[in-house]
Amino acid sequence: ASRSCGGGFSLCAPFIGVILIIGCSVMFASDMFITKKDGGMDVPATAQGSLEGRPSSTITQVEDSNPPAAKRQKALDDAAKQAAPPKPVEPAPAPAKEKQPPAAKEQPPTLREQPAASTNSVQVVKLETPVGEIEAKQIGDPSGIPVLMVHGMAKNLVWEWEEAALALAAKGCFVTIPNFHSLEATAPGKNSKKTEQAIEALISKLKKKASDGMVLMGKSWGGGTVLSFALNHPELVSKLVMAAPAGANPKQVSELKVKEALVLWTKDDNSFSKAQGLVDARPGIQHDFQASGGHRIVAAYVPALLKFVLGTGA
Repeated sequence: ASRSCGGGFSLCAPFIGVILIIGCSVMFASDMFITKKDGGMDVPATAQGSLEGRPSSTITQVEDSNPPAAKRQKALDDAAKQAAPPKPVEPAPAPAKEKQPPAAKEQPPTLREQPAASTNSVQVVKLETPVGEIEAKQIGDPSGIPVLMVHGMAKNLVWEWEEAALALAAKGCFVTIPNFHSLEATAPGKNSKKTEQAIEALISKLKKKASDGMVLMGKSWGGGTVLSFALNHPELVSKLVMAAPAGANPKQVSELKVKEALVLWTKDDNSFSKAQGLVDARPGIQHDFQASGGHRIVAAYVPALLKFVLGTGA
């Protein structure tokens, strides 16, 4: 048996050697490829042993050099956002402006639209007449005593009566001062008949009742105009005031049918020499002659005007 075993050993020895070599190789290969999880990365055991001996900073570099796909993609997205320029913020569009309708052009009120005025307010109005529209100033309460004042020839003195008008309005009169220069047909020296038509229309509108007359006043050209009007329309005039009336003569004054009349003049007016003849032409005509003031309406006339219109001294 020993001989056969020895012989068998000698025969089996080569096979046993091969088996040992293969076994060792398998064991060595298994040791080389056994892996270990570390920091989210598969590291061979042999490599793991070598990493364990390295400093932590080196290990971190190795671990971070190959991040997972999701982490790598997030890093790329963050880098792209930082590199891209910020989008400009577009300003919000301004709200569209609503189109406003064009403002209606203001028109001066007509006589019938004229609101009640205070005693010290002056309103510029347009008055309709058969010969055209005439600009005028109105002062006072429309329910007061109606007074119509006519200016002289000069354009720059159209509102010469205004100071006296304010004084009368403060005492309850409603005063109208038409600008006859504002209408070519009624301008001084143009057409006396059309001027008379305009005055007649204004009086008819301004007086409160059909039976009422108008307190009519005129200076220079206006004085002669109101005198002529009173001669032709005595029923429309209750009281007549003539301030240095141009063209007036004693015969005309003597024919007046108006109950009350007043003559105003200043003694330094070049035409004052005619004043006394007009006063003497008709008994009962009142007058107020002032020492100075020239050919103008002076404030000194106001007391006489108040007494004449209102029948009092105030």
